[in-house]
Amino acid sequence: MLLLVDDDLGQLRLRTLRPWHRLQASCLAARLDRALAGGTMPEASVRLAARAARLTSERYRRDLAVSLWRIVATVRQSGQARSPGVLPLLPARPLDALLVRSSIRSVADDLAELADSLAARGPVAVRGVAMVNLLIADGAGLLYRPAAGDELPAVVHRAARALHDDTVWRSEVHDA
Repeated sequence: MLLLVDDDLGQLRLRTLRPWHRLQASCLAARLDRALAGGTMPEASVRLAARAARLTSERYRRDLAVSLWRIVATVRQSGQARSPGVLPLLPARPLDALLVRSSIRSVADDLAELADSLAARGPVAVRGVAMVNLLIADGAGLLYRPAAGDELPAVVHRAARALHDDTVWRSEVHDA
């Protein structure tokens, strides 16, 4: 696989993605995700470009969408009274017990829309995917600890906007 990466002269160059680049990107995933979510361009390094390629792959996006749908279903399911003897819709997972259901319930529809956007075909901005990945993967994050005020809704809305933000690409086209 070929990647576009900035060279030492500020020029974009094609670089071959090597197995060790994938391994480094995997080992440094959380740090690279934070950088990408913060707005660092994937072309800044081979590691960032490799992580961005992984995050924006259809399979990875689909897996994130499934995780979001599962979280929404778990929260909605826990909000409904169950009759004795009725099995839950989804089997319990260890992390499900850690979810802050009251906070998530208020943004459940937004999370479902975010999942739909991730699962849809077509390009998405890596910044938004990285933001969603951090939201789900951070065990000390807003899904797993009580949020202050509208902190969780704000993060979910920022991620949704970032997922479809193409202003970076437009500015690069005009600069060329």
